[in-house]
Amino acid sequence: MKHRTLIESLADGVEAVSWEHLPKQVQEKLKICIKDGLECCLANKKDARGQAALASVMGRKGTSTLILEKQKVAAEEAAFYNTVKGSLTSRNDSSRTAICHPGAIVIPAVLALAEENEASGEAVLEAVLCGYETMICLGTALQKAHINNAFRSTALVAAFGAAFASAKILGLSNQQIASAGSFGCHFAGGVNEWKRLKKD
Repeated sequence: MKHRTLIESLADGVEAVSWEHLPKQVQEKLKICIKDGLECCLANKKDARGQAALASVMGRKGTSTLILEKQKVAAEEAAFYNTVKGSLTSRNDSSRTAICHPGAIVIPAVLALAEENEASGEAVLEAVLCGYETMICLGTALQKAHINNAFRSTALVAAFGAAFASAKILGLSNQQIASAGSFGCHFAGGVNEWKRLKKD
């Protein structure tokens, strides 16, 4: 049997997530997470950082919502702007074990792509779960490894969470999910898979 890399193993987990197999408690918690993430985006409308982010995304029209704004833009621009908006408040959700803020990263990416691709509500919730689980699992591993606390955990794991959540909402194949995760990994700094396998 072919060895599965770390990224491929994570992709397997993302592919396996199915709404109908999630416990009711998890389903309800996901809905609360999305409500909380959206509420964070409603704060600080006049913040200069939010205004700068808004100015940077007003180029290309699309189908994805800029929260509290009338114009719709391309999914990647909406995801960026809404991530900035959701990160401006100290009220965004936190994982105590991973020391990261998954909602501000995952929810804007998923909602922007969901609008662009007319995804179902269940698909949105599945994707949000994938992003949260990825960020929290990796963030927790970094904390257990006693990574230098000068490094911001959210920044280190955000690209993974956004990549896997986006891959899930787009309905990508297992190999495509792994590829998305690999791109996220390299944005976060990369991993030496060959060292783990003890190969040249």
